[in-house]
Amino acid sequence: MGRTLRDIQVLGPSLGTVRMQVMSWLRDNDFAVVDPNADGTAKKYSPGGFVTNEIHPKPGSLVVVKYERPSLFVLELAIYPTEHGTTVHVEGYVAGAGRNKGQETDFETFAGMTHVSRGSDLLSDLERLLVALSTSAVK
Repeated sequence: MGRTLRDIQVLGPSLGTVRMQVMSWLRDNDFAVVDPNADGTAKKYSPGGFVTNEIHPKPGSLVVVKYERPSLFVLELAIYPTEHGTTVHVEGYVAGAGRNKGQETDFETFAGMTHVSRGSDLLSDLERLLVALSTSAVK
């Protein structure tokens, strides 16, 4: 149990361009912003009035969620400049996947579970977008 972590290096485009592409991808994939700049306190989230899930964001992260019954996919993102471009740090997990509604399940542990595999697919799709953005800037 835990989180799936990715540090995606984007070479070339500015921090603003990368942030804009990430936000566009989040909108296109129906993610809702829960906290634009988390302070580290637990948040309770009840998508559509269903089960309440508790999210434990890292301080300073952009917290977004996507509800696809029965799962609440959570991505915590930190986007920051580096010497040669931008790094997008992503932590993804399914909130409340176990009996404990505060439990986090990473996208790899239970890959056979359809909802967890869907989370992994979403994270891979975001990673492909950012790699393509980096590749197009290098050409």
